[in-house]
Amino acid sequence: MRDVRAPDDAARGVAHSPRLPASLRLPMTSRSQPRRIPVFAERLLLLVGSPLLFLLLAEALIAVSGVDTDVARNENAQIALPVWLLADEVWVADRQNKLERSDGQPIAAADVAWLYHFEEARWVGYKMKPGVDVEAVNPFNPVEVANNVTFRLASNSAGFRDREVADKQPGVVRIVTLGDSSTFGWGADPEHTYQRLLEERLNDGAGPRVEVLNLGIPGHNTRHGLGILRHHALSLDPDLLIVAYGANDPRWVPSTTDQVLDKDDTLLGGLRFGLLKLRTYRLLRRMVFTLANPLQAEREGNAGDGPRDSGHETEAPPDLVRAVELGDFEENLRQFVHLGDDVGARTIFMSVCTSERQYAASMREVANELGIGTLDVRQVFSDHIDALEAGTLYPQLVEKYRQLYGDLFNQRRAYAVTSDGCHPHWVGHSLIADELVPLVRSALGQPATAPAGPGESP
Repeated sequence: MRDVRAPDDAARGVAHSPRLPASLRLPMTSRSQPRRIPVFAERLLLLVGSPLLFLLLAEALIAVSGVDTDVARNENAQIALPVWLLADEVWVADRQNKLERSDGQPIAAADVAWLYHFEEARWVGYKMKPGVDVEAVNPFNPVEVANNVTFRLASNSAGFRDREVADKQPGVVRIVTLGDSSTFGWGADPEHTYQRLLEERLNDGAGPRVEVLNLGIPGHNTRHGLGILRHHALSLDPDLLIVAYGANDPRWVPSTTDQVLDKDDTLLGGLRFGLLKLRTYRLLRRMVFTLANPLQAEREGNAGDGPRDSGHETEAPPDLVRAVELGDFEENLRQFVHLGDDVGARTIFMSVCTSERQYAASMREVANELGIGTLDVRQVFSDHIDALEAGTLYPQLVEKYRQLYGDLFNQRRAYAVTSDGCHPHWVGHSLIADELVPLVRSALGQPATAPAGPGESP
């Protein structure tokens, strides 16, 4: 008989039919019930993703805007100061002392403009920015400043004042020089530094081809130098190290260089240098040093203490210590030799502008103890100054500086060999190269031939 129930009655019949057992039912499809990310994962993604997205946007905006994140305006200077300087307690203390002695006269533009081309560097304090090629003025010589006499500052991709350094070729002798501003060649063009002049003299056809590399940085001491050696120089496969420190080791500073650089080996030190790669972090740091002037804070804090000198006095000023104490200086020198020995490199010590003569004497003592060569450049200059002034040694070069410096040349004999009483100019570097030739050949086990053309214009 035909079922005459209404369609909805039939549907209700189906709806009320007995349910299938669970084992016979098909599983729900993704269309019927979407799979969800766990709640904790969503929250974690939001927690991490939102700041990261904000950071990426901020980095892009700062890059597009062209804001300079690395300098900050300061009422105590004629020009904006590199932020890394304001974060350096040693530089701040030194500048504060000079501000007090000059009755608050702003820091001259020439005194800090060259520091725009340097940056913080882990394990070594600071070095040149990569790829620099500019003209700079020596602020320590008033004649050069007045006449806008410049010298070339150029750096390679590693941030050192030298050409790009390739892998050492077979048969090549590689000499690496480490030191402060005198090794850096402050005030002299690259081709007039003792490294280039020494390289020319050694490549006279009498022996293997020689490369002389410049890893000097102004203001560095032996503790900085060990960082340069460990993290930069040893990887260059040197055959000989010329180590020239001592001018900055005796300086009076708020904290020893050991205390400052040891922080770079910590987790926080690594984090800080990681953050310095972010424009956002650098901009925030710039804002902090713009609002909180460390130079002004120091002046207010020391107003009743009288001036402090962070130079090389024998008596220790209040609250200051040597950047590198004498005993540590001697031990650092031994470390240079031992680390060089580990890679088969010989070592020569050189003292250039070491006003604290006890440090120069200690360098000679350590050299004698270890049986290595040493050169006291002050003594070299003293031995040759009469011949230079008489015109029997490098006459054309000496006359060049006599004409350039005018009355200043006659006021102080040191201007025959230096640009400011400390840093060698072309004549001084020429004398250094002459004296190094036999020392280098002896250290390398080569015949100690005479310097090429001493006393002639290079």
